[in-house]
Amino acid sequence: MRKGISPLVAVVLLIAITMTIAGVLAYWASGFVRGSLPASNTTTNLQQCSGSNFDILSASLNSTTGNMTVILQNKANVAVDIQNATFIYSNGTVYTFNIGQNLPAGNAIIGAILTGISPGYSSYQICSSCPGLCKP
Repeated sequence: MRKGISPLVAVVLLIAITMTIAGVLAYWASGFVRGSLPASNTTTNLQQCSGSNFDILSASLNSTTGNMTVILQNKANVAVDIQNATFIYSNGTVYTFNIGQNLPAGNAIIGAILTGISPGYSSYQICSSCPGLCKP
């Protein structure tokens, strides 16, 4: 009569081999993904935003045409990307308009014309790409 390995030993060996293969594949996959993905630019954005500041010098709405002219001034030594303007109306309606302009460093001044703005908004703010850098 021939004897083989017991079923318990066979199960333990199968589990050990499976776990070893899974570990090797996980190690390879994590290195593959890390090498394939582009580096995160979150740190770079935060460094670029350090010390960023701008002011709204003027904002005037022509209620006939629905055009608002906004003049912005950079108050810092780093450039600021101005992203959008958000208008809030008393009924709770919120409209966001894309500005998408770069405000160069060092007291630079730019103008933007926003079109299609309905009069009667209760407040507005202009925001940059930097987290928390919005001006009312």
